[in-house]
Amino acid sequence: MRCWLAFSNQMKAVGFRWNEARLSLALLLLLCACSSQSASTSSVLPASTTPRLSEPETSIPQTKTMSPVVKTTLTPTPASCNRTGGKFENIEVPNTSLTYPLKVKVYFPPCYTDQPDKPYPYIVMIHGMTYKNDQWDRLGADEAADEFISSGEAPPFLIFLPYEEQTTGNLYEDGFGDAITSGLVLYVEKNYPVCKERSCRAIGGLSRGAGWAVHIGLSKPQVFGSIGAHSLPVFNGDLPAAPRWLATIPQDEMPRVYIDIGIADGGMSPAIRFEQILTDYNVPHEWYINNGEHTEGYWSSHVKEYLRWYAKGWQPEVPPVILP
Repeated sequence: MRCWLAFSNQMKAVGFRWNEARLSLALLLLLCACSSQSASTSSVLPASTTPRLSEPETSIPQTKTMSPVVKTTLTPTPASCNRTGGKFENIEVPNTSLTYPLKVKVYFPPCYTDQPDKPYPYIVMIHGMTYKNDQWDRLGADEAADEFISSGEAPPFLIFLPYEEQTTGNLYEDGFGDAITSGLVLYVEKNYPVCKERSCRAIGGLSRGAGWAVHIGLSKPQVFGSIGAHSLPVFNGDLPAAPRWLATIPQDEMPRVYIDIGIADGGMSPAIRFEQILTDYNVPHEWYINNGEHTEGYWSSHVKEYLRWYAKGWQPEVPPVILP
């Protein structure tokens, strides 16, 4: 319409007189003019309407399989070590948190006596409710450790199995947690040739022991660099406490965390909620839902996976391969 008005006014300005022939010519010229004007205006869009490619989504934290590189002073098993079996010994650890000495089974790796001054990493592994500290031994933790150490897949390490005598007690009234951090850890690092860096220490457990591993590992993050929670029943109060604990930990000091559970385990719901908290706080962790229930058969079938994951945290940093 604007084209027609502009053209009509221009014709009147020059004294154009309309007749049938001239009207046909005028209409033809008008169509050409309007086409030209439309083409010239549609080729330039305001900056605000220029199409833009959407940027890739970056707000979803990728934390479920991240594991930070841990640098330690550890050395591999010497080639001269050809013995394949470690051994257990029973000790009692004095402490001020319990009214009795803490009973502990200690796993020593193959060729331990050949390297009496070696700085060994170690794991504190806690048993389940109503069980004793021989549970991890019966499930095959020592055989798995022997295999990985003798093959060179893992550096030699020690395992400490503390015994919680009151497994049905209230954890907030029980001194077991303090007996681990203030008793066992100090005793171990005073009496054994272990690495004293946080990255060399791991804590793990199954069932109630998994609850203890999470509770101790997150409430006192300066102690352990890795936390393993196998068939985790989160302690009452720990789900609301976990965000507060995690908010105090610098991002580059977050512990490694491993969580697994059987798909038929009755504790699935709180375990899922705990995993979501780790995701929300960008905590490096691995999360597995496997076939199985809350049974020793389930734990024994995965014990190698557990030990392999703990040992992975002690592997030296491998430099990247740069291709030409």
